[in-house]
Amino acid sequence: KKIELEKRSIMMVRKEIIEKLEALKEDFKVLSCKEVPLKDSPFLTTKRYQYCLNNGTIVYKEKLCKNVGDGSGSAVSILPITKEGRVVVIVEPRIGSENGVTLGLPAGYLDLNESPLDAAARELKEETGYVAASFIPLRNGHRYYQDQGCSKAFNSHFLALDCEKVQEQALDADEQIKFMEVEFDDVLELADNGYINDANSLLTICYGEKVLRMK
Repeated sequence: KKIELEKRSIMMVRKEIIEKLEALKEDFKVLSCKEVPLKDSPFLTTKRYQYCLNNGTIVYKEKLCKNVGDGSGSAVSILPITKEGRVVVIVEPRIGSENGVTLGLPAGYLDLNESPLDAAARELKEETGYVAASFIPLRNGHRYYQDQGCSKAFNSHFLALDCEKVQEQALDADEQIKFMEVEFDDVLELADNGYINDANSLLTICYGEKVLRMK
């Protein structure tokens, strides 16, 4: 299905979009924060390695391991376009972010022995209740590192076309996610004006836009 994308204009995000976004974020605002003792994390593990390079140099580096899937923390990010040409975006608490709540795209970790495509379909359905008629791997399916300085995690991103809602969310016990539909131009404006500011979502939007303009 061809999606008409008008030429991007320099404008602020529409007021009604911001008002709806702020309403969704209200439940996830951080009221208090305190440090608690941590012995063994069920999610994160840090390991230290000694590397011997070909030129004789010895390098010590820490690696961050996530106790999901194969332990690498590899993940997927999805740009979902509905049958009506709108984009599904999500709001969730991200305590490490500046504001504690972020706006972005559906995403998640790969399960053990799960392909990126299967993970994309599963995460989209779990987080939003939407399914897609087809998925297009962005960047010809090439993966990218999340943070090669301390992790071997690879990300893949997909354009999901002709999405429709078929069920309610099926979130993990520790997940808190809300979603809304916006026009594609609104997504571009939200990204350009700093409302969407995680690298995975921004890359997926950027390469997704490139594919959509070719359709």
